[in-house]
Amino acid sequence: MKLETAKLRQWLLPWAYFFGLLIAVEIVLRLLQTPEYLLPLPSKVFAGAAAKIALISEHLGITFAEAILGFAVGNLCAVVFGFLFSLWRPIRQGFYPIVVGMQAVPIVAIAPFIQIWFGPGIMGKAIMAGLICYFPATVISTNGFARANRDGMFLLQSIGASQWQIFKSLRLPSAIPSIMSAFQVSASLCMIGAIVAELSGASEGVGYLIVRASYEFRTVDLFAVLVVTSLASFAFFKAVEFLSNVYASKYSFSYAAPVK
Repeated sequence: MKLETAKLRQWLLPWAYFFGLLIAVEIVLRLLQTPEYLLPLPSKVFAGAAAKIALISEHLGITFAEAILGFAVGNLCAVVFGFLFSLWRPIRQGFYPIVVGMQAVPIVAIAPFIQIWFGPGIMGKAIMAGLICYFPATVISTNGFARANRDGMFLLQSIGASQWQIFKSLRLPSAIPSIMSAFQVSASLCMIGAIVAELSGASEGVGYLIVRASYEFRTVDLFAVLVVTSLASFAFFKAVEFLSNVYASKYSFSYAAPVK
């Protein structure tokens, strides 16, 4: 009973702080009589989101599809390259610093080139989302594959196990917790990549709604789009986090073997 109460409190406490902060902002804005075009009241923002939920959801679905596609492709490439970097030292010494260095390139600066090379369609947006997921996921995956238990590695090599058998039995299980962490990081980034790509030029999607609302000084609509998008991104992150925790909990961190 105490455990259930603690879990319920842990779940409710962030929401209590969140709504308490909104109420405080509402009161302060009303007292200061802040103009709506500068910062709208939270109550008006939520009312605007409810009134335009159909339109926002339609465009959000497009952005979400781009983000999911980029999330899948970016993480798949990250896991593959993470394994290659951990397996062959010359490849890691040659290319891994480049991957790490490219994380310093502002993602906004890449968006116009992606649009020029791949056009304004879903492919360019998905590539942008995949790129923003790929770099941190590659670093995390590489470190995960490199943490394979050395004693287990020597044992498998001594009995003549092939590289595929070592990968399947040791390297991949040892990297599962890190890979799941990479997925969680990517879940919070893929939507950002898709929206940034849409800000550079799009006729649909969340980025398109943001640009249109900002040009027309419709601050309430702008915040309404951000609220709905943030809630959808948070829900996707929590779903990935839940699945990652369920899957990663089957593996031991010390010997990288399935927990029976």
